[in-house]
Amino acid sequence: MRALPGANGGKISRRSGRNTGVARAVSRYHGATMNLLAIETATEACSVALVHGDTVIARSELAPRRHAERVLPMADELLAEAGLGRHALDAIAVGRGPGAFTGVRLAVSLAQGMALALELPVVAVSSLAALALEAPDDGDAGTAILAVIDARMGEIYAACYRRDDEGGLVALADECVCSADVLQLPEARAWQVVGSGWATYESVLRDRLGVSPRFADGARYPQAVHVAELAAREFRAGRALPPEQALPVYLRDKNDCAFQGEVPVERPSALRRLSSKIAVLIPALLLLQACASPSHSPQSGIRNVTDDPAGVDYGPHFSPDGRFLIFDRRALVGGGRWTTYIIPFDGGAPRPLSAGAVPVQQTRTRWSPKGDLIAFTGIGPGGAAATWLMDKDGSHLRRAPSPGQGGAFYPSWYPDGRHILETVYDDNTLRSVDIRTGAVAKIGTTPDLMIGMASVSPDGKWIAAAAQLREGRPYEQRANQIWLIGSDGHAHPLLADPHQGRAPAWSPDGSRIVFESNQGSPRPAFYATFVANVDGSGLEQLTSFDRNTQHPVFSPDAKWIAFSERTAKLFGAHAQSVAVMRDSGRGPGGCAGPVFRLLKPCAMMRRDVGGAGQSLSANNAGGNRANRRERMTAVYDRADVKAGACSYILMGLLQRLDAQSPGLIDELAKGVEGDFEAVESQGEVVPLVTAIFQEAQAILRRAGRHGQLSVKG
Repeated sequence: MRALPGANGGKISRRSGRNTGVARAVSRYHGATMNLLAIETATEACSVALVHGDTVIARSELAPRRHAERVLPMADELLAEAGLGRHALDAIAVGRGPGAFTGVRLAVSLAQGMALALELPVVAVSSLAALALEAPDDGDAGTAILAVIDARMGEIYAACYRRDDEGGLVALADECVCSADVLQLPEARAWQVVGSGWATYESVLRDRLGVSPRFADGARYPQAVHVAELAAREFRAGRALPPEQALPVYLRDKNDCAFQGEVPVERPSALRRLSSKIAVLIPALLLLQACASPSHSPQSGIRNVTDDPAGVDYGPHFSPDGRFLIFDRRALVGGGRWTTYIIPFDGGAPRPLSAGAVPVQQTRTRWSPKGDLIAFTGIGPGGAAATWLMDKDGSHLRRAPSPGQGGAFYPSWYPDGRHILETVYDDNTLRSVDIRTGAVAKIGTTPDLMIGMASVSPDGKWIAAAAQLREGRPYEQRANQIWLIGSDGHAHPLLADPHQGRAPAWSPDGSRIVFESNQGSPRPAFYATFVANVDGSGLEQLTSFDRNTQHPVFSPDAKWIAFSERTAKLFGAHAQSVAVMRDSGRGPGGCAGPVFRLLKPCAMMRRDVGGAGQSLSANNAGGNRANRRERMTAVYDRADVKAGACSYILMGLLQRLDAQSPGLIDELAKGVEGDFEAVESQGEVVPLVTAIFQEAQAILRRAGRHGQLSVKG
């Protein structure tokens, strides 16, 4: 399988198949099928690879400054594609540098965090060696490979290799960092050069080589697929490391760059060694929450479908065959008109659905069940709104034959593809419209509700609506809950406990409802995606509030949920883009990991009664146990706002402890009861985390489990 070029225009590259280098590396692996996840983020390229037997699949993207955002979703995509859970992995491989300080630290931290959570070894390999494998194998044992990365500040990271008889690498000298004009090279019959250092210092390096290289490419980057190839050999040879021994290599402080003689070894100060450990430890602990779950943790697998830095994308909806998404777009700068765009779900460039001029703004676009028509809210001059229709290719735009008075929003199709439900703006009521005859039927509710966005169930017998009781006050979207309205007009809240919610959408089988809510959000304007069963059970929060996910919808096969989420745009602005995530599809408990089993039920079943940190349990039947969980939830909520990383250390620690035995959480809660009281009165979180570490160690010692939560220094 040919190596992937490093320069790919910033797009995600996908490849899979039998990798001969990996096949050779694992051919003498004596266990079951080797499953190895590799990470490489030392340069501008962000890549992840998964070895499964003698097959490797990979993702690679040029994503400067977006590595932390992209790497975990890439890993989740690969595991999902291979049909593997995290606990099926045998080891984590990582490019340990040299390279950009932040990128190297991120990769090693992620590898350590995953390995700690999954109790796996780590195989750390040179990012320069991985880069060297980007050079083509010319079959000449006398050819040397110079791997060179632009280290900025007038320097390069460099290393020299030759290929061995099995296609691996033999280092000709140690790695180094230096100015290109003082680089000393070993003798070689011929040269190949790869890496960004060649693009920056080509003329200087040609002088150092003394000959014209057989192959040179300055647009190559270290790739995780080659990290995996090298790591598979190391793992087979028994050279994997405990996570805490897999350390980054920065090189920056080495004193020369001679490929001849001894290279001085850096001896950092004790303070610097401690600082380096802390820099790696904190991100590693952040990964415990994401990795300790035995199945699918919240937010894993989220990927952006659109990424236009100059556009605002909103309100996605799947085509009935699941192959396309339509959404509303307008310009980031200057606002402008909302227009319906279409994009292939599997990837591609979005384009306006209608080729010609569109007489109205297009919002809340919805495909018909048969896929032949599309309905949307058309907003004309002066803000007048009505339901409009167009054919599936964006042609034949026309206004639906519904009454002109009142203004109509949020069209939702009935399963017959002939009737549309719409919300009347003037009085916040519902009506159905026959798009062939224009016949209208007003839908009353008991109790009397003021209704916003509504959605018809797949069987047409129910309506899920964002609504509030009509009690003489003005309509306010943030006061909505999700209500279910039967065919006779009788309505009841989806959830027994009052829970803010809006923009409901049904699962294809009608058993669940996904919606957005800001309940529990530290910023009221920021929403998260929630899902619940139609009987009100199994409430789950699927995304975090900082992503501000809105207008979620299921895919036709119920495997995905699409929504708009907050992403970085031009000029430091943030606005919505379309994204998708895999749906757990498991009903109650769904994708919740062990700590979410502990914390989420309380978070989902409480309501604020005034003031930060004050909460009221909606279910006190659990007695002291429920109270402890309620208080732990409140502490975590406060920690999340006030202490940043400390809250995630707390989350990861709780997960680790709960993975040993769910009963240990209650024992821990009892042991740190006084510390929780101190946090509630003083707001200091760090002492609490320290107390929890100490108490957890004592519990593990009593339980005969040693070393699992040790944090040195």
